[in-house]
Amino acid sequence: MKNELAIFITKYIEKLFGFPNKDNLLTNSAKAWFYLIRSISILIATAEGISWGYFGSTFSDNRIVVVVATIIVGSIMFLAVVAVESNLINTDLAALEYRQILYNEYPKNKLEKHKTKIAIFVRVAMVCFSVLITAPFLNQLVFNKDVERLIDSKQNLAITQIADKIKKHHQAKLDDAQKILSENRDLHRQEVGGTQGKKTTGRPGRGETAKSIEKTIQSNEKDIQELKTQMNNTLQEFDKAVNTNDYDLLYKKFGVDSISNGPAMKAAALNEISKQPGYKDTETAIKFFLILLLLSLLVLKIQQPESVRFYLSEALQDQWGRYLAGAFNNLLPLHEQPNRGGMTIYHFNHFVVRTLSMINRLKAFSHEKQQLEQKIKKLEGDIHKEERGIAHDLEQLESELNVLDMQVAKVRKLEKIQSNKVIDLRSKIENDKERLRNVTDSLNQKDKSLDAKEVAIEEKKYMAEVNNAIASKSASLQQEETEHEEIERNLGTLTKRKLEVEKEIEKTRKPLNEFMEQKQIYKDRFFFLEKQIIQLDAEVNADIGMTINSEKEIPKVLEVVEPSGNKQEIRDVENSEPPTYKM
Repeated sequence: MKNELAIFITKYIEKLFGFPNKDNLLTNSAKAWFYLIRSISILIATAEGISWGYFGSTFSDNRIVVVVATIIVGSIMFLAVVAVESNLINTDLAALEYRQILYNEYPKNKLEKHKTKIAIFVRVAMVCFSVLITAPFLNQLVFNKDVERLIDSKQNLAITQIADKIKKHHQAKLDDAQKILSENRDLHRQEVGGTQGKKTTGRPGRGETAKSIEKTIQSNEKDIQELKTQMNNTLQEFDKAVNTNDYDLLYKKFGVDSISNGPAMKAAALNEISKQPGYKDTETAIKFFLILLLLSLLVLKIQQPESVRFYLSEALQDQWGRYLAGAFNNLLPLHEQPNRGGMTIYHFNHFVVRTLSMINRLKAFSHEKQQLEQKIKKLEGDIHKEERGIAHDLEQLESELNVLDMQVAKVRKLEKIQSNKVIDLRSKIENDKERLRNVTDSLNQKDKSLDAKEVAIEEKKYMAEVNNAIASKSASLQQEETEHEEIERNLGTLTKRKLEVEKEIEKTRKPLNEFMEQKQIYKDRFFFLEKQIIQLDAEVNADIGMTINSEKEIPKVLEVVEPSGNKQEIRDVENSEPPTYKM
């Protein structure tokens, strides 16, 4: 049982203070960083543990309880702070970056994207909380002697005051008893001497009255003795309670309520001490000490070296395990293989970040290209099917549209001719009217000597001819305008029907057009991927000295860039489902 407990404690300490990934990708600089930041973490946890342990020591005045409470509270806070600091120290700040590079995994939400920043923000909040909560207890610990002296002086003053109060209380009773005893003795002397008084008989000698007074005197002496004994016992009991720290007895029997040595009393004492010169400087130094330690840890974490970044990366550790198992041997020259010399950590990181990510993208692009080919073929089939499905309806509609086009063209031509006729007749009517006006003016200007009757006859003759011509042409104009309106109505009907047919054709061809647009999108993406594959193939060739022709064969080693629970497992994944590449 003891051995199992020792093993458990050892493993627990290793988990808290050891290296999370053991020696994998661990460099000397990373090791030095871990030692440094762990030291600061232990200092912070120790300061927290001491301050909270001191707080636990104020729970009771019983020494056993004080020791137990100090150890338990201090240990709990020490382990809690160490656990939080260890979690912060071992946080993989490059997790998102490597997941995007190797596995094309992107944050699902804002919380996942900013969780590292949130963790750091929470730690900063803990700094403020620690300063507010821990600093006062450290202040009490630093000024412990002053606090104890002040509390002791208050305790001694309270004890002295209570002791004096007890003595005065009992002394008052004794004084009253002594006064009564003195009066009775005087009365006895008067009775024995034969002095006449209110309480004496005036007969000398020890008569019945004298003997009665003697009994009273004896009773008074006994009462005085009992009062002295009672006072001594009470004082002894009080002193014993003070010496044994029996605060319950002191409070319940003697009313001593300022004897406690708890947190409230110490805080009150510290408040009085804070008014002394030099206290503020010490308090500021304590707060600065806590803030400096916590901010030092945060700065070390945020400004961690590249070697630490590599070491804490779970994705890079996973690929390192695969590298050691020989999973990358097909991509590496002999001198860089793990059993022939190996790679440096920085070179390995470059290999993973650049080469493996390019191979992963190449594989993803190739897979997407194959899927696009299948989608294009399927779309072509759908297009052909759709074309056959709408061919008859489309042919009828297009035939009707052609007929309508010809009819519209014919009607437009007729409309134009008819319009010209109407314009021509209107022009001729205007000319006749103008001629009539000219004839009238001409007749008016003829020689007045002519016979008036001849002039009237000639004038009526010409006017009748012109009016007949105007009437004939007006009748023709009305007929032509009626025909023109009829042509315009026919043209409007044909145009409306033509628009309806065009809309029906557009509606009929819409699914086909959508298929064609989608096909064009797929083709554009296909040609883009083709260019990317050629470029990546050239870059991989330049990096590892081999050509990966995605159109013919993708090496089996591409499996190593996929997540796997077993780092030693090397599977033949030539025909396996490739990972999804998110653009």
